Amino acid sequence: MIRVQNVYYMLALIYKKLNEEEIKKYDQEEFENLYDLFAELIINLVQKQIKKGLNHDYQSFNDELALVKGKINLAETIKRNSKVRHQVVCNYEEYTLNSYLNKIIKTTIQFLLNSKKISDLKRKQRLKKIKTYFNDIEEIKTPKRIEWKAIQFNKNNDSYRFLIKICELILKELYVGPDEKELFLMNYKEDRLMANLYESFIRAYYERKAKVEKKDLFWQMEIISGKKENIPKMQTDISFLDHNNQINLIIDAKFYCKIYQEFYEKEKFNSNNLYQMYAYLKKSGNEQAEGLILYAKTEGKSIGWNEFIVDKNKLVITDLDLSGNFTLIESKLNDILDWHLKKIPSLEMNKKYNKED
Repeated sequence: MIRVQNVYYMLALIYKKLNEEEIKKYDQEEFENLYDLFAELIINLVQKQIKKGLNHDYQSFNDELALVKGKINLAETIKRNSKVRHQVVCNYEEYTLNSYLNKIIKTTIQFLLNSKKISDLKRKQRLKKIKTYFNDIEEIKTPKRIEWKAIQFNKNNDSYRFLIKICELILKELYVGPDEKELFLMNYKEDRLMANLYESFIRAYYERKAKVEKKDLFWQMEIISGKKENIPKMQTDISFLDHNNQINLIIDAKFYCKIYQEFYEKEKFNSNNLYQMYAYLKKSGNEQAEGLILYAKTEGKSIGWNEFIVDKNKLVITDLDLSGNFTLIESKLNDILDWHLKKIPSLEMNKKYNKED
């Protein structure tokens, strides 16, 4: 089982919010599941924002009023026969807490409460308490329609950036509409969220130490019939680049409940994952490029360090234990980098990670 505190470290590293004080705090917390962790994150981030001050924004109104406010909308006043009621239609703006960012936060808080997956009653009560600060703020009725990329941050609301990113993860990845099969989709969405976080975390970790990026690779094909846009994109999860921007290592991050597939009652590595990595290496533009399939280990025995030569390319299949202390995760990732840089020989990696039980 994945150690939920490690999810926090992943999030914090991805969004560059990791600090020693928060590491110690979250390391002492107990989380039964992702919803407990997200609830704690939302509580703490919102409390910090409340101390700094909640975001206000101008909101436009078009109302019938007894007293003039803003600009009179003469056409609407005549159309609605407001004069008969001794009122005028006015267009005006108010500086209000009911900003779009605050609406997103309230919607996220309510979603977590509605999910009924928060196991800690005290945490649920704290979540309800911070919701009272948003009593005069509207909820967003259809969270799926939130245009996350259109949200603009500036010097007045930049303190919301990490908080809104957490809200985006929760609402975009975990929210299920009322017309969908909730049980199946919730499990699927949690797995997909973790797979995306795992890949982003590995990339963010190595970005601090080397030149890495997602890399588009191109098919060598001529379209005789059909549409080019129907051909799937070939893109690596994490590519290490040299000073000439040539790929020298490809890491494919895989997050599955089961690492092996069974074939005639024998455990085999996933053939599709191997084919995918083989294609990446052949299209990398570097005959000596190395490949590493990095599975997330959440349960069971480690698969160890498995190293092969495939058509001149070195290929490693190994795992990263997400159930233990975060320092062990860092140690394994650092060892992988040192192995790639030839600071640690393959023989040493084999001895360290293929220990007999």
